[in-house]
Amino acid sequence: MNKSLTVFLYELKAGLRTKSFIITLIFIIVGLIIGSLVLNFFITKEGGPNLGAFGSEEGDQKDIGVLLIDSSLTHADLEKIFPAYKINKVKDASDLETSLQNEDLDLGLIIKNDRDLELVYNIAPAFPTDSYAIEEGLKTYFVDKDLEAYGINLKKVQELKDSYKISTSLRSLKGNNTATVPITIIISVILYMLIIINGQMAAMNVAREKNDRTMELLITSTKPSHLINGKVFASFVLSLIILLAVGLGTFAGYLINKEVIGDFLSNMSFTIDPMIIVIALLYFVLGYIMYLYIYAALGATVSSTEELSTAVAPIAMIVVFVYFGTIFALSNSDPNNVLLKVLSFVPFSSMFTMHARYALTQVPMVEVAISFGILLVTTIILSLLSVRLYRSASLNYGNRSKLTRALRRAFKKK
Repeated sequence: MNKSLTVFLYELKAGLRTKSFIITLIFIIVGLIIGSLVLNFFITKEGGPNLGAFGSEEGDQKDIGVLLIDSSLTHADLEKIFPAYKINKVKDASDLETSLQNEDLDLGLIIKNDRDLELVYNIAPAFPTDSYAIEEGLKTYFVDKDLEAYGINLKKVQELKDSYKISTSLRSLKGNNTATVPITIIISVILYMLIIINGQMAAMNVAREKNDRTMELLITSTKPSHLINGKVFASFVLSLIILLAVGLGTFAGYLINKEVIGDFLSNMSFTIDPMIIVIALLYFVLGYIMYLYIYAALGATVSSTEELSTAVAPIAMIVVFVYFGTIFALSNSDPNNVLLKVLSFVPFSSMFTMHARYALTQVPMVEVAISFGILLVTTIILSLLSVRLYRSASLNYGNRSKLTRALRRAFKKK
């Protein structure tokens, strides 16, 4: 136990000192903060798009050239309808195009018969929000005009509508898990990235030790079980530090967008059963450690780091298959679909799916216990198998051994 702890502390300190790990942490935190700044620019307090960034009343007016063809509208009408735009008259389509090319105008608008619109840009933006703003403005204008013809004032109608305050409360016997599917998908993406990236790093560390023959010295002084246990749990703690970085970056983003996000969340009504969090954490810890054992053992089967990608390809394919299978199952309109049920019992995928299935449907605790038991037994078996594989493959040099051959050698009687 003491030797496993020694290996764990050594691997943890070595991992914390690596440039790649430090750069990853900085990239995650800075990336999330920058993303929050961008989000803060595009989202308003009400949770909608910040049209001020695209020339609304809150922003600078855009110069728009307008050509009216068989329209009942006038340029004076458009100035009232669209205070966010500076309306400019143009003679014809050729004059409009010339003004746009000379950058005298930000965009052009051709209105035919009041219902056929054409927006003209010199270079179309990535997010052409002007079309939505113009369509909605014209719709409001024409609806208001028709209602006035019937003696109805649209502004008065809106005031009456706003005067009726209706309070709705939501009660669910198992909690309101409206946000479960998107949250579960986000968790699945994070788990997928952790397994692929950190699993590869765990395998690379073992392969590098074998490549420079450091493993020969380690094997003679420490049991293989101590070595692989220390390496696996060090990789696990490093992964937790990465998750902590994600949490810090997310929290910083929340502080930047506190007013917007707080207002958005206040309009949502959902609760999460604490048992869902407990199940998610238990499955994550056990399932993730299982994958790390597999990656570490596969790293010992190669003789050089160049062979590593081929060695870990089988488990990487399983992870990819499980990930896309989980996304597909969660996207199904029926939360009781067969695929989700099957994946919640398969040890390689239950860490992705069981907490989601528990949240979306009525899952008996007996099934949760059976699924967790399968995962626990599988993890124990694979950890013992990984130790054997690590021990037998650690001193085997030359060409990379096939996995089947390495397994036969691991169980061969001495």
